[in-house]
Amino acid sequence: MMRMRWLAVAATIVGLFIGMAFPRPALSDLTGYQLAAAMMPPTETRGTSAELNCGWHSDSTGCVDPYASGYALDWEDKNANPSAYDKPWFFRGFFYTSAPTNRTIAEGIPLVNDDRPNYCRKMTVWIAEKHSGQLRAIPMYYHVNITDFTRFRINGGPLTVWRGRQIGRTVDESGRLYCTSYGSHVHETHVDYRTDIVTITRNTGLYPTAEQCHTAPCSNQGYGPYVNDNIDNWTRRFAWAEGVP
Repeated sequence: MMRMRWLAVAATIVGLFIGMAFPRPALSDLTGYQLAAAMMPPTETRGTSAELNCGWHSDSTGCVDPYASGYALDWEDKNANPSAYDKPWFFRGFFYTSAPTNRTIAEGIPLVNDDRPNYCRKMTVWIAEKHSGQLRAIPMYYHVNITDFTRFRINGGPLTVWRGRQIGRTVDESGRLYCTSYGSHVHETHVDYRTDIVTITRNTGLYPTAEQCHTAPCSNQGYGPYVNDNIDNWTRRFAWAEGVP
């Protein structure tokens, strides 16, 4: 079983990273290595299917008609009661380096981005490159809190390395004037940070649009299942050349 899993991962890496437009090396302190982070669905326990309840949609309009396309996906626990808040959410991904061996490539830093009383709560996990300390990517999560602010190491390898960590729990957003959340779920998106250095790609080939999937659960419409530790189910990926200032 383990042998088959690694064969599957190795095969997927070809599709995940070959042909990716990495930034050109700079004249400054480059190691020569390429790094990448492929993020995974943030809900459910590892190895089980996370439930998608809306396709790609915008942060500002949510998943309502008329549907506006965007960077966001909405996730909830599969078969969970939508009104049952306080569900765990996770920072998850597969992390790659072109270095010949596994090593620490980045640090994860959980931070509150926005917690104003009348707006949706926005939490982030900053991905800071270990080599230079530069901030490289900012995955963002709505309708959640953070219960663990501890910084953590992110290891990468030539066959990718899995990293999963519970960051917090879903929260009830009802009563917030400028926030429409429709029950317990995690709205997953990202900040377009350093797009001059970092290549950002969404898995639009796998996940549907809001027009295609806008009534939870999307699996009832033939989409999924989305097992949250299957590298094929990455949601968004960030890639950069190590050491670019």
